[in-house]
Amino acid sequence: MLVQPHNHNAKHATNDRSATPYDFAMARRVFEPVLALGAESKGSICFYRESRAELIGGLGNLTQPTHYRRYRQQVEAALHRAGAEPALIAHDAHPSYVSTRLARSFGWPCLAVQHHHAHAMTIMAEHDVCGPVLALVCDGAGFGSDGTIWGCELLVCREETFQRVGHHATFPLLGGDLAAVQTWRPALALLRAAFGNDWKNHVTGGVASIKTNEAEWLAGRRTAAEAHLQTSSLGRLFDGVSCLLGLCDRNEYEGQAAVALQRAAEVWTGAPYAYETLVDVRGVRMSLIPCVRALVADAQQRRSVAEIAGRFHETVARMLTSAAQIMVDRTGIRLIVLSGGCFVNELLRERVIAQLAGLGLDVLTPRRTSFGDDSLALGQAVIGAAWLASQRRVDGPTPARIPL
Repeated sequence: MLVQPHNHNAKHATNDRSATPYDFAMARRVFEPVLALGAESKGSICFYRESRAELIGGLGNLTQPTHYRRYRQQVEAALHRAGAEPALIAHDAHPSYVSTRLARSFGWPCLAVQHHHAHAMTIMAEHDVCGPVLALVCDGAGFGSDGTIWGCELLVCREETFQRVGHHATFPLLGGDLAAVQTWRPALALLRAAFGNDWKNHVTGGVASIKTNEAEWLAGRRTAAEAHLQTSSLGRLFDGVSCLLGLCDRNEYEGQAAVALQRAAEVWTGAPYAYETLVDVRGVRMSLIPCVRALVADAQQRRSVAEIAGRFHETVARMLTSAAQIMVDRTGIRLIVLSGGCFVNELLRERVIAQLAGLGLDVLTPRRTSFGDDSLALGQAVIGAAWLASQRRVDGPTPARIPL
């Protein structure tokens, strides 16, 4: 039984603000170089050539001009060090990311890589694993192949392919990107999902401070969830619950609400709330909506915030473990990868690892990389290299542009 813990004392490739390149010895030797350009909120670059991958992380939010200039400089420097043009550029599948637009601007062949597949592949590459694995990838946002925003995913992953076999039920992403800052937005979406038109009788925590007319307008806009972008994001669920408990109604920095919820939970352990795992031929659909109903009732009865936060963490861990066990039984795959920014939460991570280990499953987590987007380019590069190799075997030369 092997569990690979995350080493908090290790120096990670993505935490060095000097943007020093970190080399990884790769299991697959590639004969044509691949450049990967990462995502957007935490920039990263990887150049994969022969049996080495050079990863640079910690490049900041690429929507900020100073960070983007630094990112462009690092891309040019990586190309200069490599001394060769890439045969392929791998980038995030989100069509409007800064890194996506940059990838397409070079004129070289491009491959759009699904965000959560890249997360899983980063950890797999670190451990020299080609797959298949079951990957639990939980974060704030990643562009899904169905047009929704993913963020609580169970995937069967190999180098060049993945299959989505589980996810949290979707809920409206009120305000789009604003939902990652104004935590009352996901809180309001959760109230509407949990209580329907009766949501106003269950307002608690930070949501109570919203102007009634604004809250009603958002919750009832066109009276349909389809009026808003849909998400399965565990990150937004943490934000919403933090707001419902009155801990944080605005993220002044990334993860603030989730950190507040974790800190509140650390002083309490106990039984989980109810949750759902619905199984069909496509896989398993998870839902924390029963948990939301129960914790809102507890909050209205003025039960301890620490108790509610602790039970919420335990519920999430049990739900993720239960979904993984269902797909282990169905697929026979017993190697589990944990990735995505939600697992920076040590309380959640250690509970999930312990529960998976208790089922006799092997668990892989980062060693030199990280759970977040600042390592994503490594996974993209490996997926790109595997895709390129498969195309060379089947089709010959790569076309000038690969359709999304």
